[in-house]
Amino acid sequence: MPVVDFILYSLILLLQLMETDMTNKQRQLWEERHNKLTVHCLACDDIFQEAVPSIQACPHCNNDDMQQTVYLQSEETSHD
Repeated sequence: MPVVDFILYSLILLLQLMETDMTNKQRQLWEERHNKLTVHCLACDDIFQEAVPSIQACPHCNNDDMQQTVYLQSEETSHD
């Protein structure tokens, strides 16, 4: 029975480490996106970097309609 307990305990520790690692990766991804997002202005077709604090209008055409902008996402960070 002690061997089974050891194996179960080891598996639990491994799962906790994996969960912690995933949480750290998710936090890092969020921080990278939150600190620097790529925005495409649909009004003038300009692409710019948004940072904190957020840019309220396109720096190229002064478009402030959020319905006319989209955030771009690279394929590496896609969650499809």
